[in-house]
Amino acid sequence: MKRDWQVGDTAYCYVGNHQGKLSEGKIVAVLNLEGYSYSQYVISIPTGVDDLLEVRDALSMADKKDGQIGFWQEFRDRYRKNKETL
Repeated sequence: MKRDWQVGDTAYCYVGNHQGKLSEGKIVAVLNLEGYSYSQYVISIPTGVDDLLEVRDALSMADKKDGQIGFWQEFRDRYRKNKETL
């Protein structure tokens, strides 16, 4: 799972009404909010009118259009690790 997201990086995330496909956008801001142990990212997603701004964390973004969001990568890695120790 990618954890070192920066402004200008291309990110993919699920947005409602996009038929279950990842939408492409650019990170325009990184937020380190008080009370959160991880960064939040503002993603600008182009539309036919104005860009849509989405705030996401690394677990809900992918670094490839055909990739998995961070949550599924983290889940898979933890499952494999736990399976090896059983």
